[in-house]
Parts: sequence; structure tokens; C-alpha cells
Amino acid sequence: MRLELSFELGKNFFQVDYRKNFISYIKHSLTKYHDGQLYEKFYKDTISKNFSFSVIFHKPMYKKEIIELNGNKIVLIISADDRDNTGLYLFSSFIAQKNVKFPLPQGNSMVLKKITQKREVNIERSKIILKTVTGSGLCVRQHSRTDNKDTYYVYNDDGFLEQLQLVLGEQALNAGFLKQQVQHINFKPVSCRKVVAKHYGAYIDLTVGMFAMEADPKILQYFYTAGMGSRHSSGFGLVDLVTDDCI
Repeated sequence: MRLELSFELGKNFFQVDYRKNFISYIKHSLTKYHDGQLYEKFYKDTISKNFSFSVIFHKPMYKKEIIELNGNKIVLIISADDRDNTGLYLFSSFIAQKNVKFPLPQGNSMVLKKITQKREVNIERSKIILKTVTGSGLCVRQHSRTDNKDTYYVYNDDGFLEQLQLVLGEQALNAGFLKQQVQHINFKPVSCRKVVAKHYGAYIDLTVGMFAMEADPKILQYFYTAGMGSRHSSGFGLVDLVTDDCI
């Protein structure tokens, strides 16, 4: 399920480190719906989440700490895999927050005004070309448990493809796919560039653009609906299909 949530802001700006505000909004919506029974389903411990999102600003002007906007409208695109009713649960929790003011930093606020279900594509081929959705770069992280530090890779870094293979393989295995299927995931940059995003106070490197992928169609469908890569449930890794005519 892919949803478009339209919000109105109290003031025409947003923090540069904005993804954490939408994570808080998702958590708040789940907490308020059905006596909070769905919250643990998504946010208990460090369980893998089968959704991703991206935020689209209208004519943004980026300053050091804030994004100045031309108007008070913003859009949240959220996509979820539906095998565990993830999309339905999120949709129901958001509906309950319609026209309810949600506070933001610096005296700002946002109100959900409209929810629209967007058309999804059905991926049936094993070779496709995808692109990152506006505002949602591909995040590839290597975490060191020894010193608790993160290293981020982009498309032209040494070790990018190897680390991406590990990240996508682990994500697919956690989603229930077989090891034999996971071993055949292939990724090739087509037209990519590096961007930097601020996330919980840290600056991280991301890859945006188009790339070719080859895998079992069910795995490709999963990445399309749930997002792909590291931190995919934190506003990264949401993708659209460009073409499946790659033969």
C-alpha cells in the first residue's frame, strides 16, 4: 500500500533534520490508535519494519538549520508491504489523526488534511530499473559494534556494492525470503549522485538517482513496497519503478 498524506503547517518552514519529526508522528499515530496496541508491533526493540517514507516540500529553500517553504503545504509519501497488514494498520492510525494538530519545534505545527491511496505497480520481471523518490536517498550503512561507529557508503565508494549486498541480503532474509533467493540480488548504478542529509544531528551520505536491479521478482516487489537499504523505515530508501523492459 502506498499512501500520500497532505499536511498544512502552522508556519512556512521546517527543520533541516526533519525525518525525526515524521518518525515521531508515525509513533504518535500508532500510540493513539486502538489503545496503542499496534505500537509494539512496529517499534518493539529493533525489529525490522516493512515500510518506508519520503517527505516532499514545495519549492524549498535550504538554510543552515531550517527549510523555508513557499506556502504551508507538505506531502508525506509512505509505502508499506501488506503481507502483515502493515499498510492497513498505518492507514487506520493516520485516519484517526485527520484534522488533529501535531506540534513541531519552534512553535510550528502540522495538521493532516487529506489521505490518498496511490497506484502501485506489480513487478513481474527479474530485471528492472528503479529510482529513488524525491527526498529519499539510498542509505548504505556499516555499523561497527567494536567502537559503535557508523560508516556510510555511496555509489562510487570502494566497498559500496559489497556492503549494499550485505544490507539488502539481511533485509530480505528478515522479511522471510530464502537464502538461495537472496544470493542472486544484483545492483548496478545507472545515473547516480551523492547527497548529504542531516539525521538526528548527524550528517550521512546517500545515493540518489537511477539504478538497475536483478533479483527474484518477489524480492524486487518487496523492496519497492517496503523500501530498501539501511534505515529504510526512517525516511530513506523509498523507490519508484522506472521500467521493467530491461531484456
